[in-house]
Amino acid sequence: MSYREEVSKLLVTAIQKTGERAFQYSQTNCPIITGKLKSTGKTILQGDGIILKYEAEYASFVERGIKAGIVRVPAYIKRNRVKVRAYSYYQNGQRAQKYIEKGMEEAFKDFGDYFERELKSKFANRSIKILRKKI
Repeated sequence: MSYREEVSKLLVTAIQKTGERAFQYSQTNCPIITGKLKSTGKTILQGDGIILKYEAEYASFVERGIKAGIVRVPAYIKRNRVKVRAYSYYQNGQRAQKYIEKGMEEAFKDFGDYFERELKSKFANRSIKILRKKI
């Protein structure tokens, strides 16, 4: 296996492990009222990356928040052919919890150091130059 292939493999592993850590942080920060949101969380390894997913139907509203205001519902016909007139209602706002975003920030904070340690342990006997760039 070439240097490039070994480093690529290490990078993919580091990304996936960091994604798992991000998920653990998101589980820690996930707000709990009924426990449903937290219980629907999972990670999916896909290609060279990882997906953090919460399957509760309201997960995105909790993560991103809800803007307060008037909601207008247009007229529609129910399955049983009953006509429902258009109506409006006031929706209270909800502050964004950002439990996934906070988890990602926390986990990826140390990504560079973690990847550097993995490189050094893998290539301990070989000379390797590590360039670090601040983002």
